[in-house]
Amino acid sequence: MPQRLNICTTCAEVITNPVCEKCYLREIAHWMKDAGIGNIPMKLILAKIKNEISVDTLNETTCIICGRETLSDCAYCFFLRVAKILKQMNFPDKAIRQFLTIFNYRHYHDEYHI
Repeated sequence: MPQRLNICTTCAEVITNPVCEKCYLREIAHWMKDAGIGNIPMKLILAKIKNEISVDTLNETTCIICGRETLSDCAYCFFLRVAKILKQMNFPDKAIRQFLTIFNYRHYHDEYHI
């Protein structure tokens, strides 16, 4: 049986945590709800994130949570891109640090730099 393609479209590393963007967005929505962000701002933020991270992919591996979506970015690249979007939207630095602490998927020993 041939091996299925499973490469991050951003960093070209193997995706070791095969979770799709939609499932990650659900996790981010839970984080925002816990952080006290209202429903309307949360929907606008999630729509902006979804719009800016949508990437075509040649990967064939599907998400281990939903089993439907194919993968484009590794967790590190996905959450780094989201943190940059949050910064562009003027989220407080403390909230962004909390976000990166909670969604801590570093490459080896690399730190997030936004």
